[in-house]
Amino acid sequence: MVLEIAAPTRGLIKEIGMNMALQSLIPSFIGFFVSFIVIALYWKFYLLYSRYINSFDSRLFWYNTFMLLFIALLPFSTAFFVDGVLQIIPYSFYCANLVALSLVVYLMVRLIMKRAKLKVSSITIAWIRFRAFTTLLVWIVAFALSFNFPIMARVCIAFVFVIQGIGKLYYKRKHKIN
Repeated sequence: MVLEIAAPTRGLIKEIGMNMALQSLIPSFIGFFVSFIVIALYWKFYLLYSRYINSFDSRLFWYNTFMLLFIALLPFSTAFFVDGVLQIIPYSFYCANLVALSLVVYLMVRLIMKRAKLKVSSITIAWIRFRAFTTLLVWIVAFALSFNFPIMARVCIAFVFVIQGIGKLYYKRKHKIN
């Protein structure tokens, strides 16, 4: 996962100075860190539900392949979004990437949890499905809002954490979950 962040050239440093050259890289570094954190959160969730995989078949292979495809696209969509942070199309593209990723993850979670019923409590299955579904739902809403309500679409992202935080409290009260 690498965004194109080129070190300032000597010519650029001579022309505008080291501080300005480094300041011009701030959006790229923000994009890198955003992309890294989003991928890390998907990886954490992947580790959570992948331990329930009993067997690996063609269907699971393709879900994993498409998940990796959309993860590999994230650095680009993040850089595109960061470079056009106030523009509609870059953010919509970023949301579309995350809708596609979240949809594949949701479908994979449903398949894995359907197959893992014998060794997973029903409340854990419900919690894992809830997490996958709410992430997908928030990204769909953010994508839909991005065209006419771009500020609301950007704020909408925070709801992933709010909804999942409330959901975790609910499921923890019902039964002990991870």
